[in-house]
Amino acid sequence: PTGASKFQQRLLDWDKALAPEDWFQAVTVHLYPDPAAMISQAGNPGTDKQFQLFMGRADAGVDRALTDLAARLPGKEIWITEWSPTGGNFNDTFGQPDLIPPPMDAQLVARETLAILRNPAVTRSLFFTLNADSNSVFRMYVADSNGNFLPMPAAVVLQWFDEAANHGGTFQRLIDPDGLPVAGLGEFSESYLPIEGGLFQSAAETTLILQNASAEPRWYDPAGQNQKGHPSSVELLEAGDFTGTARTAALVRSLDPGGPILIPPFSIVRLTWTNA
Repeated sequence: PTGASKFQQRLLDWDKALAPEDWFQAVTVHLYPDPAAMISQAGNPGTDKQFQLFMGRADAGVDRALTDLAARLPGKEIWITEWSPTGGNFNDTFGQPDLIPPPMDAQLVARETLAILRNPAVTRSLFFTLNADSNSVFRMYVADSNGNFLPMPAAVVLQWFDEAANHGGTFQRLIDPDGLPVAGLGEFSESYLPIEGGLFQSAAETTLILQNASAEPRWYDPAGQNQKGHPSSVELLEAGDFTGTARTAALVRSLDPGGPILIPPFSIVRLTWTNA
């Protein structure tokens, strides 16, 4: 509130002026964190704690912002017309060392998508930095030797959620009932559950996306916990190497859908059942 930026002051004025009126049905919001500022405000935690810090913002931080907005504008839709867990300021980010490596970005994109989906006031969302420019820090695709653009980990996650959610079906949040929140860090002490997922059901198919954002492997038996039996396909994206910033294509493995599934640490799995 005491900053000198006229742009920031205008945003604060808009925020204070928010009130429900009959002449509009939806309010737009951009959800962008500032990773560098978050690290500073949290007392400069080591790299092993930064994932915990950023995950809390992607989960409880998104909940905090959307819940506040929905409470101040009851009955209005929320359109998230821009969002990205890596931030959205090209001037401040371009050319600086990456604070969020591609595998961590995939984890944050998955959790923020799940946080957006579980808020019923949100009816539209647009991920804003789906960039194929090889010179951009927001690049989400890489070119192979034949000139084909291959998706990086976060782009695969977005594809999975888009294909599951854009069939006019339903969404159900899934959590581990015995899971304990990972303790929050930063100025808002934002926490998150290590295991979370979403079940999407439409006339054509059923999709389950599960995120293991913990350092422990987990087993999941789809036949024992789903009336549909074994899935048609199971795909696994391992996204746990937070030590490097190399821009490389995602490695997605197809697993045997006929038995229990081992979900490695820091990985995301998609299970699909094709409806007869």
